Amino acid sequence: MRGSALLDGAEQHPVTVSGVRLDAPLLRLILRQFVQHEEHDPALAATVRDLVDAAAGRPVEPGPELAALLELLASPELADSMLGGALFMCGDRGWPAGGWPKDPETYWRNMERSRAAQPVFGPLVNGMMAPCAFWTSTSREPATVVGNAVPVLMLQARYDNNVPYEGALALHRRLTGSRLVTADVRAHGVFGRGLDGLTPVPCADRAVVGYLRDGVLPAADLTCRRAGEAR
Repeated sequence: MRGSALLDGAEQHPVTVSGVRLDAPLLRLILRQFVQHEEHDPALAATVRDLVDAAAGRPVEPGPELAALLELLASPELADSMLGGALFMCGDRGWPAGGWPKDPETYWRNMERSRAAQPVFGPLVNGMMAPCAFWTSTSREPATVVGNAVPVLMLQARYDNNVPYEGALALHRRLTGSRLVTADVRAHGVFGRGLDGLTPVPCADRAVVGYLRDGVLPAADLTCRRAGEAR
């Protein structure tokens, strides 16, 4: 069973694992947590196997990664942990710029349109991920004008699933005198990855430490390979 087939089935019949009913939106959210970092690929594969078995009615003892996510879903602290992100998203005037559409049908049409090319994550990222469409408060500050009076060091993973690389390039062009350090990895976050038990990107770490220590940017943009060597 392919991932898209698993999700198609869950649209009508949620998958139950350890007493937790997982509908398609929840399954997409779970899978998204694993694809953010390439080091999580084995956990992603094991989780998909568990979900496929559960969808087929076979008994499943979830692996540690899936078990931890199921525990989180049942935690009363989950809503509070999501509140901070909603505050930022809803206060940033919408994406794309211009505000969050008020009509729920807009999100539904975008979700349906995305299914052909993006059957796994299209409905997730095109849906109403936060209550911004119905947010009653307004921004207290004017929209931020991109500009800078000092040099800026930027870091970006080339294959970041949350923040597309094209956006980093666009911001790099707008920030005068900036330097861009590109990590040639699939990750959400570049600096200090070793502290989280992930594979470090040494040349990116050196660029950040040097900038924080001396206030000096790299002489040119850098691309850090998987082994950490700049080119």
